[in-house]
Amino acid sequence: MLGSCSDVIYENEDFSWSSEKVTQGDYSAHAKSGNEIVSNYPLPDGKERRWTKKNDISRFGKYTGADTLETALYNMAADELLNNVEADSTFRTGALWAGVWTRDISYSIILSLSDLLPDISRISLMRKVDRLGRIVQDTGTYCRHLELGRRQRARIRDLAANHAFDLLRRYLTGLPVE
Repeated sequence: MLGSCSDVIYENEDFSWSSEKVTQGDYSAHAKSGNEIVSNYPLPDGKERRWTKKNDISRFGKYTGADTLETALYNMAADELLNNVEADSTFRTGALWAGVWTRDISYSIILSLSDLLPDISRISLMRKVDRLGRIVQDTGTYCRHLELGRRQRARIRDLAANHAFDLLRRYLTGLPVE
């Protein structure tokens, strides 16, 4: 219900975020602490949905939000980032997809991952380079329309090359490469 909470931070017709909780219809989530969020959103097995911080996120700095929920959301984002690092030091593409996907990892690296975890970013990117130094395209990258496929492949190669340049820039200027 719009306008039902006096401390609304953001709301639209789909959900409302207040200092205490996020509400979407009959479902809500609230922070019990900066390291735990509980929700009544149903799980298939009927259990309570709960996030509790599992990793040491101190490498990302400490953030204290204006309220407990904001702090917990920051901590959850950092914790989940570390949960998405595989045993082979690459980023996991998704819950049902193993390995690194060129487009997904390239966009993610450009947006922030190269700053947060540069070494994992480099390893993930290099997983998509063959023995001849060419960027390997995923089968899902190709489009039915040949011309669109060529443009999309070129954009993905540009993204990957841009990240490689960023890693070189970090190395040459003495910025951390983790």
